[in-house]
Amino acid sequence: MGKLRTQEKRRPEIHSQLSYEGVRRVIEDEISLRLEIENALRDFLIKREMISNARERARASEIIFNNVVLSRNVRIGLEGQLDFEELGFDLVTSPHECIGAYELVHQMYEEVGFNNLTRIGGEKKERTIIPGLNYDDNDSRSVTAIVSREGEIVGTSRIILDSPGIFLPAEKLYNPENGFNTLRTKYLGEGLRIGEISKLANSRPGAQWKALMRFWHVLSESLRIGNLISISSEEDFSKINSKFGFNEQRRERFYEELESPDVIATWDQREEISPFYRRIILGERPSTIH
Repeated sequence: MGKLRTQEKRRPEIHSQLSYEGVRRVIEDEISLRLEIENALRDFLIKREMISNARERARASEIIFNNVVLSRNVRIGLEGQLDFEELGFDLVTSPHECIGAYELVHQMYEEVGFNNLTRIGGEKKERTIIPGLNYDDNDSRSVTAIVSREGEIVGTSRIILDSPGIFLPAEKLYNPENGFNTLRTKYLGEGLRIGEISKLANSRPGAQWKALMRFWHVLSESLRIGNLISISSEEDFSKINSKFGFNEQRRERFYEELESPDVIATWDQREEISPFYRRIILGERPSTIH
């Protein structure tokens, strides 16, 4: 009996030592990642001969840190379950990849005039604080995918994960007061969540479009996302999204600079994955499509 008591008394000491070592490693990893982010931002600014103040860099650093940590942790959790090489996309795991994705989105949005939109009624879209990078607070709760060719990031997209008490961006346009709370409650009751697709960018024609659209559904299955929300142009909705199984919820001109309306749509990941999406994007054979 005395021996048993001795063993029981030692357990908290061992547990405490393990906890201390674990906490120490977490702190060291965080410090290392934050230094890596600072260096990556510095390299970006030097290469483009730009400057930014400390406040701008601090906010950008925090967003990149959260984006990298979340995407990296998701990827670690999916290792052994998904073959990212076969799928054609990967998740960002480093500050350089994250910054590369933000830069690509900025370039693509600049080409089509999306970087400086004004909402109907005068509300300005949130501006990028470091010129040349497109990022916002929603990146802190996003999983970001990239497609690379010969070391260059040529495609990217993100899925914003639902967070308690914070609307997804599309919800603010759809219904500023209630958002998609009815939809959210429905899926929460089934142990699922909702998310939003955004920041789809591609620098060259090729298969990366399919890879990024594959990312949407594959990640939804892995993270138990029951419904994906999107905002797309009227043309893209008609040509692509509607064929995937997206259901239109609202069609309206949200920005002064855009002549055609945008479409807010929802995509049920359990029931409405269309044969078209399964065949064209997932590459399933007709015999396997039900």
